[in-house]
Amino acid sequence: MLKPAAMQLPDYDRTQALALLKEKPGVTLSSFDIASKAHRRWDLKQPQEAALLFCLAFERAQQEGPGDKPSQAPNYFVRAAITFNQAGETAVAEPMLLKATQIDWSAAGLPHDSHMCEWAYEQLLLNQRHDSAEMFSQLFTQAQARCEQLGWVFPKIYPKQETLLEVALELEIASIVRTLVDLIGQRRPISRSARQQLQTAQQWLEQNST
Repeated sequence: MLKPAAMQLPDYDRTQALALLKEKPGVTLSSFDIASKAHRRWDLKQPQEAALLFCLAFERAQQEGPGDKPSQAPNYFVRAAITFNQAGETAVAEPMLLKATQIDWSAAGLPHDSHMCEWAYEQLLLNQRHDSAEMFSQLFTQAQARCEQLGWVFPKIYPKQETLLEVALELEIASIVRTLVDLIGQRRPISRSARQQLQTAQQWLEQNST
């Protein structure tokens, strides 16, 4: 698994990132402050700007060194990868996302943030939605195996179950549709929209059963 020290950023537009930061002369913002700016950009549906700021937050977190609490650098790294991907910078994002799936969160002192592995896999899988069903299935299986190592069944995050079910239906992958139907069906309570999606998927399985 990837140790925190092994995470490296790709080449990125640091000049633009610093311009977005607007750090005043003589003032050094903390990594938390920079990440907060990145999250605001993300909330505003500005993933490119968010990604650049998350890169700066990652660098600043590494510069801050060890403190009373674990460094958040791994979280900023994953968020940079996700937002680069959402901005369409897949050539930059995918190597980062692959690294993110292998982060040793326990070694980083952040065991409760291991769910970010699932975020990374979701982005990689969404990038496969226009490729072959076989490639999607292989990556889904890898995600299941990795998350099993971390102690849960992939995917465990409710919105990601629904997003991936939609893609699995598009690609007509019955085995993954069935897996996701089982996971969503176990949820209590279950939203109206998820229930409707579940019914659609169950009907599709019945029509395509062999």
